[in-house]
Amino acid sequence: MAVFTNNMAVAVWLGALMLMATLPALEGKPAFIGCFEVHQNCFPDDSQKRCEDDLGKDMLSECQWDHGVLQPYPGLQCCCFRKDGT
Repeated sequence: MAVFTNNMAVAVWLGALMLMATLPALEGKPAFIGCFEVHQNCFPDDSQKRCEDDLGKDMLSECQWDHGVLQPYPGLQCCCFRKDGT
């Protein structure tokens, strides 16, 4: 590790390091809440309405393939995510 004799260089370096550490937290990636039962189809508008009706207005929804191995046919799930990532 380099030894800095200039306090300004250390301050700039530490500031950049702190900024890099906080950027991922500011992205606010949606937090996964859960999925409803599997259906043969999933419509984005219906999925969004169901998530908002059941869990509140700060929700996002997504149709995902069911990952279960016991399904005899491919099914889709309505999955809900919290917008703020918490």
